[in-house]
Amino acid sequence: MGYDSWPVPEVKALRTAAPVLARVPALLLRPGFALLLARGHDDAGVGKESFGVHYRPYAEHGGGAALARQVVALDVRDTLAVQDRLPSLRVPARVVWGTADRFQQVRYGERFARDLGTALRRIEGGKHFTPEDHPDVIAEELRALAAEVAGR
Repeated sequence: MGYDSWPVPEVKALRTAAPVLARVPALLLRPGFALLLARGHDDAGVGKESFGVHYRPYAEHGGGAALARQVVALDVRDTLAVQDRLPSLRVPARVVWGTADRFQQVRYGERFARDLGTALRRIEGGKHFTPEDHPDVIAEELRALAAEVAGR
């Protein structure tokens, strides 16, 4: 996530509803959270497993109140403050992006690649949670990055 690509509409809606969301018990939060997570996965099995991992902290720490605290704390100014410095970093980098990411369109991946001076590896049909759905591709890119750094 970066630039002005966030918060996404779903998070903006949650932020607007934060006072009400904070009163939602974990059990009632569960279906909506599952749906939101499922929309970001192109592998339904991995999405279900991901739900089990990502939902647990909300269930254990206040349900809707925990999610409300998180969405209220998000601040796009954090990424906007550093966006102009990305091209000057001159660090080895890799950018991997799902072409079907409905939360963060691929044009942001293209921009990251351009600003970081690297290629963009597209995952056709990949959605938002590419590290969970396509760990083999992510690992391949990380190995290539490590090899590049080791070769310098």
